[in-house]
Amino acid sequence: MNCASATTAAAARLGLLLLLLAPWIVGCAQDELEAQPGPRELAQYKQAVQLLREDSLQHGISILKELLESTPDFEQGWRTLSEAAQRSGNYPDVMRAQEWILERHPEETTALALLTHAALADGQADHAQETLKRLHRLESDKGRTQVLWTRLYLELGEMELAEVHAGRAVRLSPTQVLPHYVLALASEEAGETEEAIEHLRKVVALDPGHRGARDRLSLLLLEVGNRKEAGRQREIHTAITRAMPGAFRLLSPEIRLENFELLVELLPDWHVAQLEIGRAQMDLGQLTTARKTLRGALKYAGNSTEVHELLARVLERMGDFESAAKHRSQAPTPWDESKSTP
Repeated sequence: MNCASATTAAAARLGLLLLLLAPWIVGCAQDELEAQPGPRELAQYKQAVQLLREDSLQHGISILKELLESTPDFEQGWRTLSEAAQRSGNYPDVMRAQEWILERHPEETTALALLTHAALADGQADHAQETLKRLHRLESDKGRTQVLWTRLYLELGEMELAEVHAGRAVRLSPTQVLPHYVLALASEEAGETEEAIEHLRKVVALDPGHRGARDRLSLLLLEVGNRKEAGRQREIHTAITRAMPGAFRLLSPEIRLENFELLVELLPDWHVAQLEIGRAQMDLGQLTTARKTLRGALKYAGNSTEVHELLARVLERMGDFESAAKHRSQAPTPWDESKSTP
């Protein structure tokens, strides 16, 4: 075969290969096109993000759901919807978003954990159990997996199994709150009061606002004759209950400020109380004071997204956009459009 014939044959084979691959190439290009929002959809997404940053969760979620109807392959939109829905307690939407993510990333452990959590919160124990089995196959040796097993067995009323997994969770991840609380309840039921008290002390050290632990701790301390500490725990429990009733952010900023200022006298290192004082001060227009309060909260909160985000909003209202951007970059929210994963 001469050079010309060989070239012609090679070109023919290449042409046939391209013809066979054409549908796949076009399909991939179309998928990529569908995954990227157009200018109108991008503007819609940015509007939703801004609403979420301003705590207008329901409005932001509504816009996101409308966006995803027209751009169903926009992955960041689904991740943002999941985060916003979780913050608002809308667990069916969390589940819907995580199921979409898992269709494309079936072994993403974070998505499996979030779906399990949402199913448990929505009372769907069977669904949670099936998802948790998938997660367990991928990371049985992780603390969060054992915590989720603990939650599942509590939901099913299997206290002995909950206690087993709580023990494992404490060994794997000693800073998780729920395992210590479960072990405290199990110890109390077994008559091991001192051990129960020790676990409850760990719970309130990790989560100062845990009302259930404060309540049980005050009763058990009273039982062993420690009246002084029992009284203090009861006082803190009452202050938390007063400051944080259901939907407490719907209260006037004046009432919120007063209640949280009383609470922070009892728990000066609890960044959540300082955060809510800063939020109330911002709502009252006391921007300089709010800035100072929130900067103080960061000392105890570490790299808390929520504190950084609220401080950024205060700084924006003060016209200091450079500092606001700096705080957002230090702890960006999961709906920051520059991030692709939570």
